Amino acid sequence: MAEGAQGIRATDAEVAENRRILDTQKIAELTEAQKSELADALPVLEAISEGALKDTFAEDIPFLLEPKYVVPDRNPVLAGYAEVQRTFGLVAQIGILIRVTPGIIRKIDGSAGYKAARIALTISGLIALGIALIGVVN
Repeated sequence: MAEGAQGIRATDAEVAENRRILDTQKIAELTEAQKSELADALPVLEAISEGALKDTFAEDIPFLLEPKYVVPDRNPVLAGYAEVQRTFGLVAQIGILIRVTPGIIRKIDGSAGYKAARIALTISGLIALGIALIGVVN
């Protein structure tokens, strides 16, 4: 059944647009606690990232925390949606790396100045938030 729904979203422009609008609205309705979690995660994500990844977090997370998505240098059709997908997709990838790469937390912990427990809690909390916002099947 999930494959059928995904196929409809992939091939029907109106259904895909509706899904994008609904997903974007979820971000617009973040609770204060969720916004705080996202804002608090930014320094951790920046500390454990470098280069383009660090720049992506530095740009996308503050954008998601803005009260309105449409700003002059953003595509108004994709504003919010792309940032959600990108941010939580990257966080999920970091979460996977932490689980499958022995010693990565120690390397991050030693170079970033953050304790391993805080890094792990931040990543797992953001993954849970991302799942709630995006859903398991998008």
